[in-house]
Amino acid sequence: MPFETAERYLLSQIPVTKEEWEKLDKNFRLHAFTIARLTELDAIERVKQHLAKAKQEGKTFKQFWETAGKDELLRQAGFHKSNPWYWETVFRNNIQRAYNAGRAYQIQRSEAVEYLEFVGIRDARQSPICRARSGIIKPKDDPFWASNWPPLHHGCRSTVRAITKYEMKWHGLKLTEKLPPMPAPQKGFGNFPQLQAGFVFQMNEKMWERAKRYGIDEEIRKTYQRLYPSMKLPEDKEVKNLLWHEKIKHLDFSKDEHVAEFIDFLAEIRPEWFPYGVKAIFVTPIDIKDKAVFMATEISKRLLFLYYTKEKFNALQQLKSALLKLKYGKPLAKEEKYALRAFWHEIWHLRAKKGFTYEPPDGENYLMEALNEYMARETLAEFLESLGSSFSKKQWEEAFSMSGYHEHVENLIQVLRFTKLTDLPRLKEILLERYDGLSYTISKLIGEKLGWSESKIASLHNLIVDYFKNSDKFIQEFKKLVEK
Repeated sequence: MPFETAERYLLSQIPVTKEEWEKLDKNFRLHAFTIARLTELDAIERVKQHLAKAKQEGKTFKQFWETAGKDELLRQAGFHKSNPWYWETVFRNNIQRAYNAGRAYQIQRSEAVEYLEFVGIRDARQSPICRARSGIIKPKDDPFWASNWPPLHHGCRSTVRAITKYEMKWHGLKLTEKLPPMPAPQKGFGNFPQLQAGFVFQMNEKMWERAKRYGIDEEIRKTYQRLYPSMKLPEDKEVKNLLWHEKIKHLDFSKDEHVAEFIDFLAEIRPEWFPYGVKAIFVTPIDIKDKAVFMATEISKRLLFLYYTKEKFNALQQLKSALLKLKYGKPLAKEEKYALRAFWHEIWHLRAKKGFTYEPPDGENYLMEALNEYMARETLAEFLESLGSSFSKKQWEEAFSMSGYHEHVENLIQVLRFTKLTDLPRLKEILLERYDGLSYTISKLIGEKLGWSESKIASLHNLIVDYFKNSDKFIQEFKKLVEK
């Protein structure tokens, strides 16, 4: 809806004439339209989010509609009649607030205006709050207006009328000396607008980002430029959340194909994450025997396997749910964090030039997985920030502890801290060069840092191969080796 069309519609929603509206300061009109336009699209996206979630859960739209119904859908999205939010709370509240703020601005600047009248719409819809105040006339600087300036509640249609001393005399109007009993305005309403000369409404960074997501930023820019030709607008920045990128913003992650499309997009826009390419493979429900298989990679063929499982925890389903929540800035459950962490872990595997060319001993394999997991954790913030989220180790501790390699990572961290081996770029280089011989390369790096002999380095290598899988045993033996 263009601003001009929105203007015609919004004029029908408030009790003012077109001439009165056009006399209102252009800044307040811009404020009202911008807020209403963005919030309209927010509401649409929230509905789409809840429908997508239903599809993820395997429900068709018909099934969801039959079980929940229109009312439930609107309630979940936040603008059902039981939660006055959309037409009344957003459009009317914002437009009415902007209109009355504009009136206040004009009244402040006018020396001719000496009195104000509270004007309510006297019909069946008028609230007791406004009915009690309708017709009250007070001087414009009376303290009454500080807490009784419309809007006074959700959906308020009241306004104020400016009166000169000549109008008071000509029409025989009288000041309201004694105020009648009046219900208090709703919380957050009734306060006189705090205005300053030269005030110009400007969108903040988050508002510009939302406008960019919804594809209306150019529309708003043109309106700004038309009203304020000399105003310098912020540069057109790329949307920070990749999930809202033009190429994939249509994805609701209700299908496997959406995840595959997302992975292809990541490979295109973040080639450093997939230097050798990637292809997603989806595996239908499998029987879990000795361990759970959630995600895996085949480095030689650059395949990323995403499994459906028969267990209560389904990593692929949780990954879809996590991506949808990140798209809309919702907090993640621990299972969703775990799935997202596992996904980033596998992406790190795909960065390696070469995987093992032989069947590695358990200890060597576990060291590789622990180092890969360690690097994934250390760089998880980079991944989350690209999806519009932030990282806090404290908030992710539980998800980290769910990993099958958690104890091995903790042991590796102990060793790295003890040796003061904090050179992440060097560890990254070693991990991504090749998996063959990784345990010896790490042993040599640690040994050189501690000034060990070749024989002691060889002992550490053997210790990793023999015991790294057994996390408790390894750390005990490592301490003994250090003390020798």
